[in-house]
Amino acid sequence: MKIVKFEIIEALRFAAGHTGGVEVYSKELVYALPLPSTVLGALGAALGVQLDKSVCEKPFEDFKSLAEKLGYKAVNFFAESSEEPLLWGPLIEGGGRYYFTKGNDLIDVNRRGNYVSKALERALRKHASTTLEKEVFKANHCLKPNMRFGLKLSESRVAELGYAYRANFYGYDLKPYPASLVYIANIVARPVEKLVRLGGEGRVAGLSLLDSDSPKELLDLFLGEGDYAIALSPVLFYAEDEAIPSSTQGLREVEDVIGIITPRDVKLRAETVGLGFSEVCKQRRPLLQALPPGTVLKPKNPRAKAVGLLSCLGYGSLLRVGACF
Repeated sequence: MKIVKFEIIEALRFAAGHTGGVEVYSKELVYALPLPSTVLGALGAALGVQLDKSVCEKPFEDFKSLAEKLGYKAVNFFAESSEEPLLWGPLIEGGGRYYFTKGNDLIDVNRRGNYVSKALERALRKHASTTLEKEVFKANHCLKPNMRFGLKLSESRVAELGYAYRANFYGYDLKPYPASLVYIANIVARPVEKLVRLGGEGRVAGLSLLDSDSPKELLDLFLGEGDYAIALSPVLFYAEDEAIPSSTQGLREVEDVIGIITPRDVKLRAETVGLGFSEVCKQRRPLLQALPPGTVLKPKNPRAKAVGLLSCLGYGSLLRVGACF
């Protein structure tokens, strides 16, 4: 088990879906954090993992091969929860504090119990059709994206349809500089410190691969227990109609979905998330539905560290929370 840290030295760009459309200007969902597929690709490149074209013959075979070359032996794409995922996280570390994300908001992990309590209280009052409290749940920090304009030119030097877009880049302006993305990885690898490409537009971050004997607070968060959990990365599922906990594919190991906190309410949200671009196969992976990071849910397995489709890889990583009332 290793600790993976990406030191943020420039603004990064993480597209959660495919860029493109039938209109001149394309829209896309951009996360403030990388998807597990992005992180696994960066780790593979940093550790010199090479895959051949044979992994393109079966769906997700590139994921499986990469995970095994990183020393992970528990690849099971049919499992909808994992007690030992390949990746767990991310948390954002800045100034000695750890934060989880809810959209662009950063929330101190020491407030995770309060976050879940507020979600449960609001869900109960909403279900009972009573007036919600007027107290606003405020984040510790809000990440503001830098917007840049991008386009693809045709041979006639005009923008091709669907390839003119506004690209959002996220920096992490926590003090003291710099902030880091932190994961725990169940891999076998030598210590590494180097610059790696992370995300789109050729952006880089400083990668440190460390032994997991410290820091203690991070390990305590990883090993934490509790009936409820906060999603640290998208919880993937597939539903043709209404998504229902315990029965929808990807949510069969989830007893209940409470939702994600808005300033004065709690709401159920789902997004469409792409599984990244396969460098070896030179093609985009499929799109799936997902509960976004910051969603409060109740897993069935009290020891699960991740739930949902591809949970063995670290999608649907969970920050467990104990009793809230």
